[in-house]
Amino acid sequence: KAFSKTSFQIGQISIPLGKIDLAATIEKTVNIESPPENRLGEVCLALRYVPNKNKLSVVVMECKNLKKMDVLGLSDPYVKIYLMLQNKRLEKKKTTIKMKTLNPYYNESFSFDVTPEKMQRVHLHVTVSDYDRVGSNERIGQVSDLYLVDL
Repeated sequence: KAFSKTSFQIGQISIPLGKIDLAATIEKTVNIESPPENRLGEVCLALRYVPNKNKLSVVVMECKNLKKMDVLGLSDPYVKIYLMLQNKRLEKKKTTIKMKTLNPYYNESFSFDVTPEKMQRVHLHVTVSDYDRVGSNERIGQVSDLYLVDL
């Protein structure tokens, strides 16, 4: 299960990595899916795979126009990246929290060890959440079902 007791799903996109050649850096801004009346924002990721080193690099560049989650009209967003294999989480990475912004800039790089054989079967699951000092963190949205073959 991808959600905790204190989280709820607003939208999602999944990134199956075996469908494209990641030898070159790929950068794409994607809208987080949601009901039509609720736009949640955008997340920009850069992906690169180096087969001879078994390294998948994911750079969380930035988020734009995120949904306001705090009373004062801002959010304290952070991004989590899950490397998934058949709905099983293999590894998780997390960005720093950017305080009081709807347009956080991260430029944070994360590396995953992935063999070329496994690249055909793994995908990424990306969540954007709002940090709360008191109470539980709230999910702004999540990214799934982005087929890289369409990039």
